[in-house]
Amino acid sequence: MQRLFRVIFIFVVFHCGFAFSDAYAGKYDHNDFSIDVPEDWVNMGNVYIEGVKAAFTKEVDAEITPIILVAIDDSVGGSTIENVVEKAVKIVTSTIPDAKFLFERDVYTEGVKWREIIYQYSDAGYSFQAVQYHTVNNRKHYAFTGQSLQSDFREYLPDFRKSFNSWEFQAD
Repeated sequence: MQRLFRVIFIFVVFHCGFAFSDAYAGKYDHNDFSIDVPEDWVNMGNVYIEGVKAAFTKEVDAEITPIILVAIDDSVGGSTIENVVEKAVKIVTSTIPDAKFLFERDVYTEGVKWREIIYQYSDAGYSFQAVQYHTVNNRKHYAFTGQSLQSDFREYLPDFRKSFNSWEFQAD
């Protein structure tokens, strides 16, 4: 999972040349979960990043675009939310030394407890801000990330939270 988070941050900075799927998002279904994604966001298709199951971006004419990523790690065994969040925070702070954590709280979707964290950092001359949600369900770690340039974060945070709040785990 450590490589996954590091790649996610680097990917955001350099993905502008990626060929996006022309499919606009709406309801995104996966075997484990489903989420609603704002209709003006584009499904990026297969991004071939280990653990990332879904990736969406806002179709804007900019070098750096906001993204939504959903990752699943099925090797967490009996870990708790506290364990996976602690590990995620350590990964962020070890790979991005200037990361500053701004906010943390527990939130719930369908009675499932998640941990929300918001942080900011700089990379390649850009300042970013991200919101992440983490939970452990059915012995898997689920991570939902919404990220944009720091200057645009307040504009996109409602989209990130709306998508996250629509999260539904699929019945076994």
